[in-house]
Formats: sequence, C-alpha cells, structure tokens
Amino acid sequence: MKLWRCIICGEIFEGDEPPEICPVCGAPSEEFELYTEEEPVFTSDKKEKVVVVGNNAAGISAVEAIRKRNTNAEIIVIDKDPNYAYYRPSLSDYISDSHDEEYFYLHKKEWYSENNINLMLGTAVTKIDSSNNQVILDNEEIVTYEKLILANGSHNFIPQLQGIDKKGVFSIKTLSDADEVKAYAKNCNKAAIIGGGLLGLEAAWELKKLELDVTVIEVADRLLPKQLDEESSRILENGIKKTGINIHKSVTADAVLGEDEVTGVKLSNDMIIEADMVIVSVGVRANTELAQEAGINVNRGIIVDEYMRTNIENVYGAGDVTEFDGINYYIWQQAIEQGEVAGANAVGDTLTYKNIIPNNIFNAMNMDIFSTGDLGNKKDLSYNSINQQDKDKAIYKKLYFTGNKFTGGILMGDISKSSDLIKGVEEKSSLSQMVKEIIL
Repeated sequence: MKLWRCIICGEIFEGDEPPEICPVCGAPSEEFELYTEEEPVFTSDKKEKVVVVGNNAAGISAVEAIRKRNTNAEIIVIDKDPNYAYYRPSLSDYISDSHDEEYFYLHKKEWYSENNINLMLGTAVTKIDSSNNQVILDNEEIVTYEKLILANGSHNFIPQLQGIDKKGVFSIKTLSDADEVKAYAKNCNKAAIIGGGLLGLEAAWELKKLELDVTVIEVADRLLPKQLDEESSRILENGIKKTGINIHKSVTADAVLGEDEVTGVKLSNDMIIEADMVIVSVGVRANTELAQEAGINVNRGIIVDEYMRTNIENVYGAGDVTEFDGINYYIWQQAIEQGEVAGANAVGDTLTYKNIIPNNIFNAMNMDIFSTGDLGNKKDLSYNSINQQDKDKAIYKKLYFTGNKFTGGILMGDISKSSDLIKGVEEKSSLSQMVKEIIL
C-alpha cells in the first residue's frame, strides 16, 4: 500500500491513489506527494509506561511516534471525548455531509487494538500529581506514568453576551457538537454566524447548503485579515455574496435575542439579525488549567522547548495546548509535528521541533483559496508585490517579497501552484524565480 502526504497540512494517508480531497484541509488530489516513511534511527525495547492526555491529532501523532520506536512501551490514551480520534478540521463539512461518523476517524477502530493502545475515552483527567508520576481521573481512578504527554488541546472561546446560553446557540469543537448542529438545523430557516474566520465561513457555507438563510457577523473591517490581503478579501467577500450569504463587517454581536430559544442577534449598530440558530466561532484558547495547577509553566499555552519538554521532568506537551517560542497557530500541521517530537522523545529519542510556516486553504462558497507565509504583515519590513488577475476566470495571484526574497503568497480560483508557494517560502526563492513559476 502506498503512502501519500498532503503538501498543505502534512497529513499522511494510505491508498493506491491519493484521496480526492484531503479530509483535514480540503486540498485536492494534485496537492499530494508519494511519501516514503523513514525508519527511526533510534529504537528501544524498554518496558515503560507512557500516558497521553488527548486523543486527537497531536496525541495520535505522539502514539505513532512511540510505537515506531518502542513496541514494548505501555501506552494509555485518555480523553473526555467519547469518540475515536477524528479529523477535527472537517467538522463543518460533517454538518451537511451524508457520511457517518466513522468516515471522519483518523484510524479505524481496530487500529488501536492492533497497536496495543489502551484507550480511556469519555474520561477526563482532573489533576496531575507530578511528584508521584500519576494523573487522577474524574471517576477518582489513579493512573501512574513514567512519561506524560499533554495533548489536551483547546476550547472555543465563548464571549459573555447577553442570551449566549439560549437554546439554539452552538459552538463547534467536537463531533458531538457537529451532531447537535446537524440535527437542530433541520428545523431552522435562518442562521447567524458570529465570527468570519475560516471555521465560521465554512460553517456558514455548510448551513447554506442545507438551504438556510445565513448571515455572517465579523468584527474586523474585512474577511480573513490574517490569511488574505485587502484585495483578496474583497474578492472573497464578493464571491460569498453571490451565494446569497449576508455579511456584516466592523460590528460586534451585542446580544442573542429570544425567550428560551434564539430569535435573533442584536448588533453593536443596533441592527437586528433574525435567526433561529446561532454559531459562535470567534477563536480558541489552550486548555492550560490542568497544567497550571500542576506547577507547569504556562503563558497562552503550556510552554515547551524544542524537544517538547515542559519545566516538569518527564512531562511533555504537544498541539493546541502548547506554546513554543511564543507561538501557537492552533492548526493541524503544528499538532502532528509537535506530537511526533513529543512521542519520540518520551521514549528516548532526541528530535527537535522548529516553528512551521502556516498554510491556509479554503474550499467553500464555490471558491478555492490558498495562502502561505508573510503577506506584508510585519510593520518593520518594506515589501514589494506582484499580482495577476483574470476576472473572467475568477483567478487571482499575488506574491510578496522583501527585496529579492519571496515571503508569501495568495492563490484564488486556481490553487494548483500551492506546493510551489510553500517551496518558495521555505527556500526563500528569488523574485524572478517565483514570477516564472507562478505568474508566467
């Protein structure tokens, strides 16, 4: 069986052919490359006990790294989510998708038993006792460890709005959340999305496909300001409006209206948006409380070094819950790379992690968009740019440079050159080289 690596998000899949669409990021099949798995230089037969808190991208990546190096290690994975690990970035797709839950699983159920993984799902860790190398669960059970990997992720930020707890208000973070949205939407006609980021726009599109009247509420003066420049944001907004989705920018949601159930959202400009369901998508926060109470250093996330070590001996971190070099992107690509480093090093290897260059892909609203790198966002640098637009074919390309060095770019409509953009940023390609590969 061949292995295929998604160039955009880094996820690896088995199959004679690459997936038609990456279930993580939505990249098309042409953005996959054949992947040869390297055998780890370091291996161990030591019988040691590793506890992984988090059955998610980072946690599973850590488990895979452990098993590649040590077949004798006892691995316990603990997560309060009762479901097997799934492609969390695809939760919005699940709202209007006809596939069952197992379609979104990272691994088939039997994979866990085949790899001798002890799963403890639907169970939360409530305390870490690092002095005695043990974690305490919500059922008061005590689980000991020799190495502990914290991959307990993040939670959606919920603003303290009047009426935010009414029936019909949702925030999509888990498969159960998506199930609830899917069921509730069947009896709804109008939806309001608070937050016009990638996940908010994807949710808006899935609800529109269910034939709801959808309105997006965004506090910024344009859509996706972190992922796009002003011109590409304008093109995106025009494309969204063509689908019939309404957009309100430069406003905040001040209150959710209704008695027991949602009837609408009041905006900061006093406008009322009628809605019988609301999706809140305004960012995430790392789940740091557990670590902080255990004396682990945290800032916006658990602070880790390049080996994914925390300040507590034998305790590692990976994924959304961590902060490395002051950065946390909260994306899949980061989670799987950090998970691999944490898992490998927990059993004796010495891998190091380097901050990634985040890639952004958007496949919704009948549009394909890709961006990567620095899009002229650093105020202390001077940029020059080159763009190309074909309005008839709805194609837009823009490349950013500092001097002669390529820093980042945007593709809209035709994203077949995404891998060239990634390579260009990594190799700091020249202006002439990038123009030749992307523009000409």
